[in-house]
Amino acid sequence: MKATFLSIVFLVLAVIVSATHNQTTSTQHHKNSTAIAITKAKSQNYIIQIRRESKLEEFIHKVEDFFENLLEEIADGLGELISRDEDGMKNKFQVHDSYDIGGIFKAVGVKVADDRYLDRMSGLADVTSIIPDDEIQFDLPYAEKRKIDKRYYIRHVVLPNSSYQNKYAENKTMSPVSGAAKETHTSYVANTRGWSSTILPTSTDSSHKSQPTKVMTSDNDDDIKYLEQSGSDTPWNLIRISERSKNYSLPYIYDEIAGQGVTVYVVDDGINIKHKDFEGRAKYGWSFTSKMANGGNKTTSSYGSSSQNTTDNAQDGGGHGTHVAGIIAGKHYGVAKKANLVSVQVLNANGKGTISSLLGGVQWIMQQAQNKTSPIIINMSLGVPKTTSGAKALNEAIEAAVEFGIPVIAAAGNSKSDACDITPAGSKEVYTVGSTTQQDQMDPNSCFGSCVNILAPGYDVTSAYVGSDTAFATLSGTSQAAPHVTGTAALLLPHMGDKVKPKDLYKMLDDLATPDKISDIPDDQTPNAFIFNGQKKSADNTTKSA
Repeated sequence: MKATFLSIVFLVLAVIVSATHNQTTSTQHHKNSTAIAITKAKSQNYIIQIRRESKLEEFIHKVEDFFENLLEEIADGLGELISRDEDGMKNKFQVHDSYDIGGIFKAVGVKVADDRYLDRMSGLADVTSIIPDDEIQFDLPYAEKRKIDKRYYIRHVVLPNSSYQNKYAENKTMSPVSGAAKETHTSYVANTRGWSSTILPTSTDSSHKSQPTKVMTSDNDDDIKYLEQSGSDTPWNLIRISERSKNYSLPYIYDEIAGQGVTVYVVDDGINIKHKDFEGRAKYGWSFTSKMANGGNKTTSSYGSSSQNTTDNAQDGGGHGTHVAGIIAGKHYGVAKKANLVSVQVLNANGKGTISSLLGGVQWIMQQAQNKTSPIIINMSLGVPKTTSGAKALNEAIEAAVEFGIPVIAAAGNSKSDACDITPAGSKEVYTVGSTTQQDQMDPNSCFGSCVNILAPGYDVTSAYVGSDTAFATLSGTSQAAPHVTGTAALLLPHMGDKVKPKDLYKMLDDLATPDKISDIPDDQTPNAFIFNGQKKSADNTTKSA
C-alpha cells in the first residue's frame, strides 16, 4: 500500500514539475536564466553550489521554503492522501551540510529522494551548479596486496601496460616491516662560509630519536646552523634534495629549525599518529569516517565503506597518509623533522571518499587557519580527473583556500598524462609536483606538462606506515614526490617572515630549484627543475649551476 502511495505521489510530482518548470516558484525566488545540467547521483546525495555573493544562511532558508511550497503543491494535487505520510515526504529532502570556504566557495549538501526536485531547485538564482556526491574510489597501497603497483591514482585513470610497470609491480613493491633497527647519525654543522667543526656522530635506535650535538657557528652574514643525517640507511631521497648533484655518499643536510612551528595539514586517508617517527608531533584533525574529530567538532560520517584496513584506529587509515606524513616530517624519514602534522582524513582506509568529504576537510582547515598565527601548509597527494563530476567545485574550493592565504602543494598524478587534466594538480593556484627516480630520471608514470611546477623524488621511497609504531614501507608515485616539496616549504617558512603569501613561497621554491638535472622528461612543457632544500653548508650548494 505504501509503495502504491509513493508511486502516486511521484506521478503527481512529475506532472507538477513538468507544468511549472518554466515558472518561478514564488515572487521571492528569482529564476536562474542559465540552464544547469544535472547528473543523477547514485547515492541521492548532491552538493548545491551557490554564488559567492549569496548569503549561505539565507539560501538554506530559501531552500527550506522552496521545499515546503513544493509539498503544498503536491498536497493540492493529492488532497487528503498527503496528510497520511507528510513526515515521510519531508524526509525525502534533507539539508545535511553547508560549506563556506573563506567566503569565496559556498555550497550546501543535500539528500534528495527523487532527482526531479532538482529541476525546480536549479531555477533559483543563487544556484550555480548541482553536483552528485557519490563515492570516488582511489587506489591505496594495502599491506596484504603483495603484488600490486603501489602507486596512488584514481581507479578510472588507466595506467600504461608497459614492461617497466609490470616489472615494478612484480619486483619493487615492499610490504611494511616492523621494528627493524636503524643506524642513523646526526650532527650539527655550521654554515661553512667561515669554518666548521667535525663531530662524532650519534647513532639511533628504531625510534630514530638521536640527540644531535651542537657546534660553534662561524661569524658570518648567515648564522643558520645545519644538521646532518648520515649512515647507511639514510634515505636516498633526503640526500638528493639537499645536494645540487647526485651523490649518495653524502649526508642529508638541513637547517636546525627543521620546520619547527610550521603546521602541515595532510589531506589524505589518515595518519598513524602513534608512530615513533612522529615523536608526538602528529595529531588527528578532521575525519569524515568519525562522528567526532579533534575533541568534539561534529563531522559527517554517512559516506564511505565501513570496512577498514587493519589498524588500531580507523583514523589511522590504510597507510598512504602515514607514508606521506613521514616524508614531510618524520624524524628519520622526513624532510622537516620538527614540523607539526595534522591528519585531515577525507578518504577511508579503502581509498573511498566523496567531494563533500574533501570540501569538509578543506573547510575545517580554513576554520583552524583563522585562529593560527604560525605558518601552515596543505599537502594533497591525491586528485581526480578534471572530467570527474564535482572536480570543478573541488578546484574552486581549493583555490579559495589559496586565495585566503594557505599554500597548497599537490601531486601531479600517475597516469602518464597531462597534469592539467587532473584536479587539483591542474590549478594555477596550487604548486604541482612530478616524480623522479634515484637515477635522476623522470618517473615514467608521472604526469607531466605545463601545470607541473617542480620535480622531486617519488620512486622507491621508504617512509612510516601503519600496523605498528615502527612500521615502514616503500612506495612510489607523485604522492611521494609532493611531500618532499611540502617538507622543503616547511623548512623555508620560518625564515620568510610573517604572513607569507602562497605565491611568495612558490617563487622561493622555484628560485631554489636545481635546473637541468633530470632526464627522460617526455615533453618540452614540463620544467626541468628539481627540488632543493636550500641548505648552504658548502659553496657548491649556494648556486643552481652545480
